[in-house]
Amino acid sequence: SEKNDPHQCAAGADSNVGAAQESHALRKQLENLLEEEAEMDRKIDAAQHELSQYMTGSKDAGLAFVTHEDIRTIPEFQGHTVIAIRAPVGTELSVPGPSEETVDGRKRYEIYLKSSGGPIDCVLIKDAELSP
Repeated sequence: SEKNDPHQCAAGADSNVGAAQESHALRKQLENLLEEEAEMDRKIDAAQHELSQYMTGSKDAGLAFVTHEDIRTIPEFQGHTVIAIRAPVGTELSVPGPSEETVDGRKRYEIYLKSSGGPIDCVLIKDAELSP
């Protein structure tokens, strides 16, 4: 009978080991993504705190801006497309997972912005503009 066939049992055990390994790998990947998200949240909080301090403590606060050249000097942005967004406090931003469609082999992302506090300005800075 199939129950007593040692080859059948070995194949079942191999498939369980494979599933366990895949499950472990997915858990590790999720853990890494959660750590990365937490680090990004910490950086965003720090930037918001610094900006808030600057905006409330400076007579030139209304003149604060970032130039294309400022963005070009940030090494992490080299070779990437950057979207600069100026929006009122309380603006909601969401970025759903990438679509299954690809453009030139790269996944496509969408960004949604929603504001009830005023207009939202967006500037797209493409890869070519970031080259020194």
